[in-house]
Amino acid sequence: MLKTIMRYEFFIGLRYLSSKQRERFISLITLITTCGIAVGVMALIVTLAVMNGFGNDLRDKILGMTAHLIVIDKADSGFKDYEKAAERIGAFKSSIKGISPFLQTQAILSSPFQVKGVVLTGIEPDLEKEVTNVVRFIREGSSKFSKEELEIVLGEELAKNLGVRIGDKVSLILPRMEKKLSWLSPLGRLAVARSFKVIGLFNSGMYEYDATFAYISLSSAKKLLGTEGVTGIAIKTEDAFKISNIAREIAEAFPDYGVITWQDKNRNLLSALKLEKAVTAILLSLIIFVSVFNIANTLIMTVLSKTKEIGILRSMGAKKRGIMTIFIFKGLLSGFLGTLIGLVGGIALSELISYYQFVKLPSDIYYLSYIPVSINYNEVALVCLAALFLSFLSTLYPAWSAANLNPVEALRYE
Repeated sequence: MLKTIMRYEFFIGLRYLSSKQRERFISLITLITTCGIAVGVMALIVTLAVMNGFGNDLRDKILGMTAHLIVIDKADSGFKDYEKAAERIGAFKSSIKGISPFLQTQAILSSPFQVKGVVLTGIEPDLEKEVTNVVRFIREGSSKFSKEELEIVLGEELAKNLGVRIGDKVSLILPRMEKKLSWLSPLGRLAVARSFKVIGLFNSGMYEYDATFAYISLSSAKKLLGTEGVTGIAIKTEDAFKISNIAREIAEAFPDYGVITWQDKNRNLLSALKLEKAVTAILLSLIIFVSVFNIANTLIMTVLSKTKEIGILRSMGAKKRGIMTIFIFKGLLSGFLGTLIGLVGGIALSELISYYQFVKLPSDIYYLSYIPVSINYNEVALVCLAALFLSFLSTLYPAWSAANLNPVEALRYE
């Protein structure tokens, strides 16, 4: 008996999807509603995939140029005992995979063609490659600094802006760090200028880094700046996304040291990405909301046009629950078809964008030259479930109205 009831409910629900000639308008609205849900689901899947791709690509590029953790001296007088500090920190946690001291300052680079402000960093290449990908990003030349000659590695965009290539000379101008009397003048600290030979060009894939960063040997940086200390100690851990506990433990174990995570350094950018993703998802969800409300509208029109048939079913013994099931099934079927089409279309379009990369971006405006795509199937499942749930909710009132029609009044309906 149950199978018979289920068959008639689903059979009638399917029949109501294909209306007669005089009810073609309802069928057209149903088709438009299904297409609207499909477009909404597809747009949301593609947008989330692109936003995830941008976020993941940005994080990868940041982590390629930035250490997971940076330890600094709270006294802010230069990390003079950095070798001892690095040894203590390295022995403190087994999850620490690399440690590299660095000395960073603002400087000016000039060539015969151009003058640019840069972020100058003194590094030890053999240690730095254990912490960041700066050495691996070198596309031309090398990072093997000579002890006899002053040499520098530039970002490709910076070299292009300065009009220099491998083997060319650039002038580096920077202030002394330590406030010795002999280095002071009435106008402030004296600057030092030296000529450096370009020995390498790196490309991180991120314009901001490639256009502003320059690297020299740590020994040259200390000599030019007149200091024996360093700015800080860069640290790489096993997992860049599980560093909060390590940072806290280091800060507690070494109270004289300050600890900065890569997330702290880029908090504004990462927060902006999350906010942009959330706002975009909410705006595109409105397409789905409008479409599922159309399901309710279509079902109400169907109930009005099928009032007499509903009365006949009720007089033949159909339960209220059975009448509700007919209209819930009709609405859910429309929502399911739209969600399924949107799911297939969204994943297919995302894969096409990722594979062919037919959309190009100006790298001097954006930090990359193509649209990255990363499909998060948990988010895809959430979008589809949300669309189906909203479709279900939109069917409840029309189905309840149909089930509560008075059979006698319904049979008199013209």
